[in-house]
Amino acid sequence: TQTKSEDVLGLEFIVIQSLQFELAVHHPYRAAYGFYLDMQTFIDEKDALRETYDRTSHFIDKSLHTDLVFHYQPSQIALGAFKLAAKEKDLDIDLYLTQRFDARSLELLFTVLDEIQDGITTFATTSKEEAQAIDLKLILCRNPEKNPNSTLYKRTIAVQGDVPYMSDSDSD
Repeated sequence: TQTKSEDVLGLEFIVIQSLQFELAVHHPYRAAYGFYLDMQTFIDEKDALRETYDRTSHFIDKSLHTDLVFHYQPSQIALGAFKLAAKEKDLDIDLYLTQRFDARSLELLFTVLDEIQDGITTFATTSKEEAQAIDLKLILCRNPEKNPNSTLYKRTIAVQGDVPYMSDSDSD
């Protein structure tokens, strides 16, 4: 018989767990802390640097609501957020960047950081009404075979014999 993709995908997490694999999610917060520690050796204004680092998490929070995480590395997002926070505190971190990166890399990095900063600053929250309209559209995209609350799911499970008993109160 031929193996279907659903057969493999259904067991994916069971296999990962049995192999004792761990899935890690890398986020910009850790990278921002690393940059903060490294910047302390290059920037003399420690209080301003600390305030900048504290403000950086606000911009990282905003970036997580955008699609930036799909386009850029966590360390790049962290630096972009750091640059935004530094602008607010009138702290020049370009001196740090010029000492840590060569001129060719710096040219590319500044382009990426500008794009990240634009993405963060142009982010606008979705209104409750817009979110409800989107949610209504998403209902059509959902697969009822995968929703444990749907009648189709319950019927499929019952037919497969995985559920020994399904009462009338369980149906929709």
